[in-house]
Amino acid sequence: MPNSDSALLTDLYQLNMLAAYLDYGLTETAVFELFVRKLPPRRGFLIAAGLEQALQFLETLAFTSENLAAICGLGEFSDRFIGYLRSFRFTGDVDAMPEGTVFFPDEPIVRVTAPLSEAQFVETRLVNLLHFQTVIASKAARMVLAAEGKPLIDYGLRRAHGAEAGVLESDGGTIFNRFRRGAEEEPEPGGLGLGLWIVKSIIERHGGTIGVARTAEGRTRFSITFPVEVSP
Repeated sequence: MPNSDSALLTDLYQLNMLAAYLDYGLTETAVFELFVRKLPPRRGFLIAAGLEQALQFLETLAFTSENLAAICGLGEFSDRFIGYLRSFRFTGDVDAMPEGTVFFPDEPIVRVTAPLSEAQFVETRLVNLLHFQTVIASKAARMVLAAEGKPLIDYGLRRAHGAEAGVLESDGGTIFNRFRRGAEEEPEPGGLGLGLWIVKSIIERHGGTIGVARTAEGRTRFSITFPVEVSP
């Protein structure tokens, strides 16, 4: 399974389209926009989210030797196409709503302007990143409005789609905070509500520490340490 930073997080369809563009010399500039056509009943707005991860994907997009070996193994693409992918990078421009912007149907969340092959290829992963986080942010906003100032707690890892979804918008500075959005009297707004504040409190009560980091492979690693008493 490809990690969260892999260029292989795409559809085979996209690779077939790139191969066709290469064969036919199609290099014109293309523009695509991501927007919502209509909202469900009683859903008046959405909240744009996921821009940070989307830009990181575009800035670091590249096919590794392992990626290329996997594509070669399909037996469907020419050596010329594999060589093309070896130097493939995103060189286009992106216009997007700032993170947390309220938007409505038919308003572009993001616009990508790039050579046709680049604009085509990044579509799958961009929609994947922006869609999930926009859904979560929009649901959270409606919950805050419905709570009318009451504190909210969300055990995100218990219902999210995999580890990446559970911690996607987190970093080491906020992931262990309380989830207290909408309660002005609370000192720690902006926590992710993953239940990890409770874990952290229990561990620290027993003299231990807990931390989180992203590995070079794109995985999330938690580390827990406890003091050990050595008998003489």
